[in-house]
Amino acid sequence: MANIKGQETRVDIISALMGVEPGLSGTVTSADFQDDIEGLSEGFLGGLTEKKDNIFTGVSGNIEALARSADVMGMKDRIKLAAQNRLPGEKFDLVLTFTFELGGTRRILISDAKISNFAITNASRKDYVKFKFDYAADDSLTLPSPV
Repeated sequence: MANIKGQETRVDIISALMGVEPGLSGTVTSADFQDDIEGLSEGFLGGLTEKKDNIFTGVSGNIEALARSADVMGMKDRIKLAAQNRLPGEKFDLVLTFTFELGGTRRILISDAKISNFAITNASRKDYVKFKFDYAADDSLTLPSPV
């Protein structure tokens, strides 16, 4: 079977000020990504059906990760400070890497992702503490295989 699995993917969170986020590096347990395309429908007098169209409105998703170090708390604080315009120059880029079994690697670059709803979840004594957040950005870029 040649289907791609989670073990063939990687998610990196890159801070403009700190580089690759060390607290979450290599600990992402799930990541969702989607192109946000809104369907439009307009009815006209005398028409027998509505006319359809669509419009691209950006990209969005969410990430869930475990923490490798206390550095994740610094990331949480920088996200909040950047949202308050109190940390000039900070922005976050996301890189999703997919390595396909039948050949080829593709990376999706999400530049200047706006991170929201950063949550810390403590489910129970036996469960790992999880860090979750949503993100949205203007667009993404699919990059070819690295050389």
